[in-house]
Amino acid sequence: MEILHMSEKELDRWRIIENVTAKKLTQKQAAAILNISDRQIRNLLKNFNKEGKKGVISKRRNAPSNNKFDEQFKKKVLSILVEKYSGYGPTLSAEKLRENHSIYLSRETIRNWMIEKGIWQIKFKRDKKIHQRRERRSCFGELIQGDGSHHLWIEISGIECCLTYFIDDATSRITSMHLAEEETLQAYFIVLKQHLNRYGRFRSLYVDRSAVTKTRSGDGDTQFERVLKDLGIEIIRAYSPQAKGRIERSNRTLQDRLVKFFKEKKVLTILEANQILEDFRAIYNEKFSVTPKSPVDLHRPLTPGYDVEVELCRIEKRKLTKDLCFSFNNIVYKVKSPLIHRLGNREIEISLLNDGTIKVRKNKQILEVEIDRTTRKSMEEKKILQKNKEWLEEKQVHQISKNHPWKKHVGNTLPSELSLSPQPIAFNKDNSNIGKKAMGPDSSKARGRESCSGS
Repeated sequence: MEILHMSEKELDRWRIIENVTAKKLTQKQAAAILNISDRQIRNLLKNFNKEGKKGVISKRRNAPSNNKFDEQFKKKVLSILVEKYSGYGPTLSAEKLRENHSIYLSRETIRNWMIEKGIWQIKFKRDKKIHQRRERRSCFGELIQGDGSHHLWIEISGIECCLTYFIDDATSRITSMHLAEEETLQAYFIVLKQHLNRYGRFRSLYVDRSAVTKTRSGDGDTQFERVLKDLGIEIIRAYSPQAKGRIERSNRTLQDRLVKFFKEKKVLTILEANQILEDFRAIYNEKFSVTPKSPVDLHRPLTPGYDVEVELCRIEKRKLTKDLCFSFNNIVYKVKSPLIHRLGNREIEISLLNDGTIKVRKNKQILEVEIDRTTRKSMEEKKILQKNKEWLEEKQVHQISKNHPWKKHVGNTLPSELSLSPQPIAFNKDNSNIGKKAMGPDSSKARGRESCSGS
């Protein structure tokens, strides 16, 4: 007996066709019930009378789709993905096939083919804690999010470094980015400088509670906070990664697409990567940026006279001595200024520039300084003295080898005359010590000779 597998839809059709055959329903009534045409009812009746219940079952079951791609074409696409785009995700692979090979396929088709081939694994998502999505700000420049992402950005040379970048909350546009070995103050200054030069001063900055943006102990501002206060930028600190989810989500995109971009350009060093970051930023913004709700740009121009190179660096304060000198990095400097009589016992600011030089200011005025060699030795003299000191220490500390003759008496190979057993001591008549004498068969003769010599 043949077993037929029918769906619910096919069972309903079979029951209606039986009623039509039994003259309980007309063809028009059956067509209205099944929501099909009269012609389809006649075809079903013809197949039912010829094959029975099997005639109601669809002939397309287990048959390949009419829209199915050719197997040769499928093998060609998969060979391109394996050879040229190994490690690429389905979405990025579909884009590269469309841009570089004029092959137009949906990302879901690519995903299914890659899973079937074994070059992509299905990702099962865990149930995550729900965080209510915050509405975007309305204007460009109203809120900027900043973060540093540690990742293996340069795969060819295996360099793991940190990408520091800013992204606008209203448009999801990356405004500035920079690669460095770590998430440092210098990297944040470079990214901030790029943004200021391109767009001007934004309203607020949303960052995490890192050491760059928040002091770990005590009160006071960090160097980065000082700069933001001078620029009139509000700083907002996030207490969780989900709070600034827009830049956290872009991290995942960058860790996929930027790594592939560096790989295509054959980037080997961080310096080479920073040189082409602007090209990638333009590509990213063209694809992922959105139009803000309001066309108003809330960026403000920099204050006239604001020197970005001097302000965006590490600044320390010193107090001048009575002879107008100060110490910085173990070097004593002397102020040479026309207002020299007004600077005694006054506080000054020292800016350490990116090239290693310093600029000294008092009330935003640059002061001319020079190294005071009367009180401090030059760096060359310090190096020579340090080398001489190390050489003397090496000469003084000399380790004696274990096989040195001085150390041969240590152990079990002592000569008999150096035995450590107790020896008798001889005395004169006046009880004066004449030294140790070995006790042996000739010891009496030796004592006799000593007594004769004493008499």
